[in-house]
Amino acid sequence: MDAYCGALELLGAGTVFTPKERNLHEFCRQIERGLPGESVEILIRNVPLSGRSEWRRYIAGRHVGPHLNVHYSERAGRLAYILALSKEVWGEWTAAHTFLTKPHPLLDGRSPLSTSKTEWGAREVETLLRKIQFGLPV
Repeated sequence: MDAYCGALELLGAGTVFTPKERNLHEFCRQIERGLPGESVEILIRNVPLSGRSEWRRYIAGRHVGPHLNVHYSERAGRLAYILALSKEVWGEWTAAHTFLTKPHPLLDGRSPLSTSKTEWGAREVETLLRKIQFGLPV
């Protein structure tokens, strides 16, 4: 499964919203529209336990209304993508969660989960995951 399809699933596609397609373009459209507030809890269930409360605050902020604003939707989307890509690379949640929560030397000793809070940090984590996925030197 493509990581963008997996990210849509982690955000509640088919449960709290109905995407037209399951691809990168639809992922972007959903972020731009503002994700349903219910997406936060669905997504958080897949975050390693040690990071759940921190990520819930980071994604939802002081959320009011039926949808997240674009800013918080981007945060949720970034987390969903990194989670989905980790699961794709490692093949199952236990190994993905271990990777996400352990400090990594190529991320200055930070965990991939905490590094992913910024756009540039998430790009670093994605690059690392792709190198692992394709057997490239890390």
